[in-house]
Amino acid sequence: MTRKQVARTDENHKGSANDISNRGRNHESSTDIRVITHNIRYATEAPFKGEERWPVRCPRLCSELAFNSTSIPETFICLQEVLHSQLVDVQTSLNGSAPGDWDYIGVGRDDGKQAGEYSPIFYRPSIFHVKKWRTVWLSETPEKPSKGWDAASVRIVTVGVFVHEKTGKLVLVMSTHFDNEGAKSRKESAKVILSLISSEAMLEDFSAVLLAGDFNSPPDDGAYQVMTAPESAMEDIGVSIPKERRYGNEMTFTSFGHVDNTPARIDFIFSRKSDRLHHATFAVLANRFDDGVYSSDHRACVADVQLLSVIDSGGTTMSDNGTASKLRNARACEACRASKSRCIFSKGQDVCHRCEQSSNDCVVRSKARPMRTRNTKSSTTPNKNNSPIFDDSEFSINLPPVLPPDTQKDLLALHRRHKEFFGEDGPPETRRIHDIEQDQAAASLIEQRRISLRDGEELLSSFRLMAPCFPFVQIPQDATVPSLSKSSPFLLLAILTSASIKDPPLYHQMDHEFRRVLSSKVIVEGQKSLDFLLGLLVYIACLAIDLGLDRELPNLSNFNAIRTEGLMENDEFTRAAKRAYLGCYYLSSAYCQGFGKPNNLRYSNVMDVHGESLLDEELLVPVHSMVRLRRLNEKITELHANKQLSDDPHLDSLNAELNVQIFTSELQQWRDSTPEEISSLPYMALAERFVDISIYSYELGFLRKPYRDHLRQENKAPVIQSHLTNCLDASKRFFEYLLSLPEASLLGFTSVQWGLMVEATLVLSRLTFLMAANRGWDSNTTRANIPLVMYLDCLCYRFQQLSSTKTSSEDDNHPKNPDVLYVFKMLLASVKKSYERRLGNIKPESVVVQSGKAAGVAMGHCPIMDPSLSVYLRSSKDSTYGGSFDLDEIAASEYQTSSTGMPLYHDLWATMTCNWAGEI
Repeated sequence: MTRKQVARTDENHKGSANDISNRGRNHESSTDIRVITHNIRYATEAPFKGEERWPVRCPRLCSELAFNSTSIPETFICLQEVLHSQLVDVQTSLNGSAPGDWDYIGVGRDDGKQAGEYSPIFYRPSIFHVKKWRTVWLSETPEKPSKGWDAASVRIVTVGVFVHEKTGKLVLVMSTHFDNEGAKSRKESAKVILSLISSEAMLEDFSAVLLAGDFNSPPDDGAYQVMTAPESAMEDIGVSIPKERRYGNEMTFTSFGHVDNTPARIDFIFSRKSDRLHHATFAVLANRFDDGVYSSDHRACVADVQLLSVIDSGGTTMSDNGTASKLRNARACEACRASKSRCIFSKGQDVCHRCEQSSNDCVVRSKARPMRTRNTKSSTTPNKNNSPIFDDSEFSINLPPVLPPDTQKDLLALHRRHKEFFGEDGPPETRRIHDIEQDQAAASLIEQRRISLRDGEELLSSFRLMAPCFPFVQIPQDATVPSLSKSSPFLLLAILTSASIKDPPLYHQMDHEFRRVLSSKVIVEGQKSLDFLLGLLVYIACLAIDLGLDRELPNLSNFNAIRTEGLMENDEFTRAAKRAYLGCYYLSSAYCQGFGKPNNLRYSNVMDVHGESLLDEELLVPVHSMVRLRRLNEKITELHANKQLSDDPHLDSLNAELNVQIFTSELQQWRDSTPEEISSLPYMALAERFVDISIYSYELGFLRKPYRDHLRQENKAPVIQSHLTNCLDASKRFFEYLLSLPEASLLGFTSVQWGLMVEATLVLSRLTFLMAANRGWDSNTTRANIPLVMYLDCLCYRFQQLSSTKTSSEDDNHPKNPDVLYVFKMLLASVKKSYERRLGNIKPESVVVQSGKAAGVAMGHCPIMDPSLSVYLRSSKDSTYGGSFDLDEIAASEYQTSSTGMPLYHDLWATMTCNWAGEI
């Protein structure tokens, strides 16, 4: 028995332009799939007014499901609020006179077995077989029954991977039910599901991803907006289908006519944007008929989609890149192929034994099914002699051996700067630190290493944990290493480099490659594109002006030498481009303020225009709020950078108080106008608290550069007592909030948040001695009023816990290859040691300034000058990586060959732009 492929004309499918141009000689084969979702209302013993009990509603609801699943065998039924007794009733009704026709996956949410509500998925085993399935709890602990965030009830999503028996196509189907009370829970649940889709897509090649359920989130709610954001992998089928092809009602929640009577559209069916799907129809069915009985307080939603595949005129399936696949021999029916079973035909029979037993259609292709292609080369793939891959059958990138970083050279330069700052008679640490041996004993090479595609995906996953603190660059939830290597290879390189920070040797190798590509592509060749800008934003900011992003609208005449992919759309800058421009300002401003340098990327009105155009996505990507806060901090810095004192101390005090009131008012306006869900984000809350510190610390001179010049001024304005108290309160708010965050959240901090920690520590340390001198405190009183020692202790403990470098109290040896968290913990410990030493020297009536010079107890201490830390900062004899190196060894390793004699070129850029992308 054979089945002829049916040609279909499809105006709406999501194929490429190349697909459309080939329709003259190719046609499309499709597989119809129907998805039904219905919240059936649990079988309550205390029904609302107008609500019938389950025995009355059951036959009406089951008839609806049976009727609407008959015409299309490939039907999934996703239900919500299903108790176990209802589950049995529905399955029994669906199976009717054909036991075994329908089966389900799912568990009760309360215990992972039969207790509580199910969100099951019903399917026909003869049409789909389950490859794997699981239940995920929508909470901070998704692997076990639990409530999440502000949810009133336990919530779950049922996840199933199904294999279509006839075609072997994989379909990911999910059924879920979001919380009806917790807005944060709904929003976080949406993020969990999108992340789940992304992780599943890394493991399997799905032809379709379908998500259905009761989201309790109308289109203006945060959860729906997360699901349908431009960066989301999913789209609402009900919206994507034109109105003329939709059937039935608009609202999906109706109530039972008496209680909670506000209709709402809260039940949805989503599909993945990148799938080759045609959305055929969508309907919202009635839930009440002539007898007046409501089958449920929700209406069922039904969506029909078609999985598309291209068939050429000879019957050959075309791959995604348009090349024909090799054909298998037609020796077995499609159902047996999909299940990998032996296909046996009796003599003279057209149906195999397996299909006869399962009552399946036994389909044997008249032309054999195509073989799966492996490692297909595109026209842009370099020839084998230039390939950076060791073996064509492997996904991998190869990093060349490199010298370890020469931190001694950097340390010597830093020493010279400290010598200029402290003078020859500076602290003892300054004089001792450079008893460093000038021995040039060699350190070993960092060995070459191979990074597999799985390693790349793990680094990408690590970066996703860091990304929320820097929302200016958005990575789509469904993005993978191959897809990014095709669309944004430089951004991917920056991501892999940034995410490897926990592995110092790997980070140095990745950083070496990043700088090589940056110099060759951007500096030497002068290439410009949004991809380069986004990559630099992840690494460091620069290219915004060259791309013309400082203008409200693009100037097309300037784009002769600029690649415009992703930069413009409909003669306007894209959202990604606007976010990138604002991200450049944010980073540039933060770094310049931290290092006391002028910001060349000046704030302009265009930033307001771009920021306001992104307000509709502010709940998802709070770019505008971050930029406003950053701008306020910059205004404080600019005011004090140009501040000149008058000859009248009283007038200077009045000006200082006026400045504080102006900036405090602006900060309060930001607080009042920023939604709580944005202002409560960890990185946003830290930034807001630091602005509060800045308002007072700049007036007191703590953040002025250089600080000691400020101390030496003879005509300083008198200290306003309330500024001291308010600065201390603001500093306490900052550190107490920082220490209230979960330890793991510190891992997502960017260099901006790390910088805030350093500056806040600096302010509180300097505030200590000014307040002690001003109030006449002794060391004990100072320690009781300013808890910096406690804060540093807590931070040291946290960084030790987070660090992958583990040591014991009995171990006197310094750890080899410590990670950055461990080194930062050691730096904080050095600051604490110096601070405690100076704190113990405080005596009543001591002064901060004597004869125009800083007094001994006020002399600052830089942890870089601590001799005990030199082991973590040197690279000669005691290199970070140890051993020795030989330049001849490097030269010998530049040109290597494989076992077959093929030259090997260590070129990560070529790997990403050619091989990985070509395998999508």
